[in-house]
Amino acid sequence: MDHLKEMADNPDLISGIFNYCDRWCERCHMTSRCLLFLSDEFNKSATNSDDDNAEVWEAVSAVCETTRALLQQIAHEEGIDLSNANVDEQMTQMKKNRMYAENHKCTVLASEYSERVSNWFEHVNIDVQDDTIHDIELAVDIIHYYRFFISVKIRRALEGDLLTISDSPDLQTSDSCGSAKIALIALDRSMAAWGEMYRCFPDTEELTLKILMLLERLVRKTENTFPGARDFIRPGFDEVF
Repeated sequence: MDHLKEMADNPDLISGIFNYCDRWCERCHMTSRCLLFLSDEFNKSATNSDDDNAEVWEAVSAVCETTRALLQQIAHEEGIDLSNANVDEQMTQMKKNRMYAENHKCTVLASEYSERVSNWFEHVNIDVQDDTIHDIELAVDIIHYYRFFISVKIRRALEGDLLTISDSPDLQTSDSCGSAKIALIALDRSMAAWGEMYRCFPDTEELTLKILMLLERLVRKTENTFPGARDFIRPGFDEVF
């Protein structure tokens, strides 16, 4: 517990940096300043030896505290007042918000994109053995990593957009814009990756162009739905130190 508390008190950590990231820790340059990453690494290092049992249970206790904090965050995002006895009514509203998000044009386009990704890789042989292999592998990694991530973040942004955030009325500071921004970043990176696939696989021009045009439509629709998203300042990533 002392080690976890020491991590939490580290002044070099950036508060809330993990709220609007893409959770791709292996490729992140800010892991040394992220409490979520460091606590995960600490938990992974825990052993089952007798000498370490106390520390293991202390780590479990810390995870419980983290879980409660996460619940508070989710409740805030969903507009649920945990101190309100009428949770059923709030849950009903949450379901309505989710239905709205699932049927929104942005979500529909994002789902179509993930299906087109499957179709592309089912019809294309990407077994390349030349000096472009590294670029292709990176592009494929990006495409697969963000394939479903985009839809998840767009839905979260749409659900959050329905809530009245009294302490953050400005478009550039609302939670929904933060979620929309990371979705747009994932879209930008996906477009770059598909540009590389277009260059390396000219025989797939028609399929790849359709995907690129779909991504462009999704970017524009997302930007129109969340006009403040591009200007949202994510803790750590968009700040100047």
